[in-house]
Amino acid sequence: MTATRTRVAVVLAILLLAAGLVVAPVSAGHSPAVYSFEPDDARVAAGETVAVDVVLAANRTPAGDGLSEAGFTVDYDADRFSVVDVEHGSWFEDGDEPTDSEVDRSSAVDEDAGTVSVETALESPDDGVANTAPVATITFRASEDAADGESELTFANSSAATPASPSPTITNTGTLEVGEGVLGASGFGVPVAVGSLLLAVLVGLRRAKDD
Repeated sequence: MTATRTRVAVVLAILLLAAGLVVAPVSAGHSPAVYSFEPDDARVAAGETVAVDVVLAANRTPAGDGLSEAGFTVDYDADRFSVVDVEHGSWFEDGDEPTDSEVDRSSAVDEDAGTVSVETALESPDDGVANTAPVATITFRASEDAADGESELTFANSSAATPASPSPTITNTGTLEVGEGVLGASGFGVPVAVGSLLLAVLVGLRRAKDD
């Protein structure tokens, strides 16, 4: 009886493995849409602003469908940062194939929860679009009394869809760093410091020559 059960178990295992081998290429053929931050390690001085792109990378499916919808919610540290601007990108307009469709866009910021939500969709999707580009740009301001250190940027949720079906998504994390001497979006920090040092050296050399 034991030998019979063992043979049945082996046969079932082989059948399940065979089924997995048949299904795997189909599911793997639809590559996921990938959301990431650029830069993924944004740095800013207290009281200054920094812009972070949300980059979306998506290919066409084997059937030729691109994305017709994209959306996400970003979590940020509301105790140390605020959102001063959300700018939608031209991800759909600049895709691999031109589209005549209008694009519906919406965004919302919840300052208490520390979230930014963005939704983008083609009104007339046709075959959708493939692209790797910013789908939105979020500008953060570090509070005046923000302590030095890093805060994590994460995607609370993300979505994507082709005209035919939802698309799987992958998300990457990022960081917002506050610190003295760190560049803000409008600062020159390191280049100015290096330039000032070189100028001081040149002035010193000239004075030494004159003496």
